[in-house]
Amino acid sequence: MLQLNHLYIVPGLEAEFERTFAIAAELLMLAEGYEAHSLRRCVESPAHYLLLVQWRRVEDHTVIFRVSPEHGTWKGLLDRFYVERPQSMHFERVSTFEAGVAPSADTSGKITSKG
Repeated sequence: MLQLNHLYIVPGLEAEFERTFAIAAELLMLAEGYEAHSLRRCVESPAHYLLLVQWRRVEDHTVIFRVSPEHGTWKGLLDRFYVERPQSMHFERVSTFEAGVAPSADTSGKITSKG
């Protein structure tokens, strides 16, 4: 399950946010059900970031992490940077395609990625 957040940072605090996020990310990586994350900065609007977090299950984020002491520390580190409070959206995988990997049909006729 993929969690997506648009993060709008106070302009001028981007470098400090990125340094602080690196510290906060250590808390995230300890969370039950955490699998991976990626923080991306917008090229056109440098105070806009995307946070993508891969969780084993949606409940690992919405129930377990959000009530943990680590989540409180996470918020304490990062909330001061936000122009507006981020809203989480959760996404299920429908399909995956990768450059250089030819898609193929499985026995049910569904297209899947080979590799």
